[in-house]
Amino acid sequence: MERKPLKPVPGKSSDKKRSVFLEGLIARYFDKQSENDDADQTEGQAFDKNKVYNKVLSGIREKENNSCRRIYVLRVAASILLVFSLSFVLYMKKNEIGNWLNPVRLVEARAAKGQTVLVKLEDGSRVWLNSDSRLTYPERFEGEKREIHLTGEAYFEVVHLAKKPFIIESGEVKTVVLGTSFNIKAYPHNRKVEVTVLTGKVAVITPDSKKETANTVYVTPDLKATYARDHVGIQTTSVKAKESIGWKEGKMLFNNTPLGQAIEEIERKYNVKLSCSDRIRECTITTTADLNDEGLGKVLKVMATTVNGSVSYQKGTYYLDGKGCE
Repeated sequence: MERKPLKPVPGKSSDKKRSVFLEGLIARYFDKQSENDDADQTEGQAFDKNKVYNKVLSGIREKENNSCRRIYVLRVAASILLVFSLSFVLYMKKNEIGNWLNPVRLVEARAAKGQTVLVKLEDGSRVWLNSDSRLTYPERFEGEKREIHLTGEAYFEVVHLAKKPFIIESGEVKTVVLGTSFNIKAYPHNRKVEVTVLTGKVAVITPDSKKETANTVYVTPDLKATYARDHVGIQTTSVKAKESIGWKEGKMLFNNTPLGQAIEEIERKYNVKLSCSDRIRECTITTTADLNDEGLGKVLKVMATTVNGSVSYQKGTYYLDGKGCE
């Protein structure tokens, strides 16, 4: 009897060994059956060995082919799943990938002492920097938020974008808005950060001294949020918000302002060095100075009158001294 050998199916070596083993078993079975047929049956009644043999081999091949088809389908499904997963990751990370391929350049704007500077941002928002202030911002806003960094004082007019909040980081304080106008005063050497709202609404986020989470205070027009760095606390007070941006028009407004704080502002505005004795540093001053019409000499004279004292000038520094405040 002529037998067709099993053709190995491409795959693992174990599959080939299994096929060879099965073929051997079938061959031995039919050899034995042939011997029995010769002894017990006539040729016309003989069992059709070749037909059965080929049928069994066809069954084996079909089973192996089905197995290969299943493996192929699984491989195709795995490839599709891999492509889908990669596509999803690429879509979710498109902004990060875009920034990596085409990085966003950071820009820094500065206002030197005695200056104010207007900065126009890519989204149409405008920022006025007060003297001795610095603003760091991206050349273009990517992603789901607009984030900038402020050191010093600035007045903001932010364009409203409902799905893209505007975030200002000033030290450990964050101010989050959608579109409004407000003033932030956050000079590094000051003990306080002040956020004053003229229009709209902002969220001021500060650290919490007792919790690991942050405090969030919402500030509306004519309210000022004051964050005290030394004891990590925040409070809101009612104010005339427009007075907080008088500096934008070249004016300084002091309303019961400690003399030490007023001196810092005068140094920034006039780009001079000014010092005072310790006994008058905590005296308060209430006055308005218009830098457009009044020179430094007149401003210093008003301050000296407030503390019943005088001003002198030595080696590039103005000195303010007096009897004190009563």
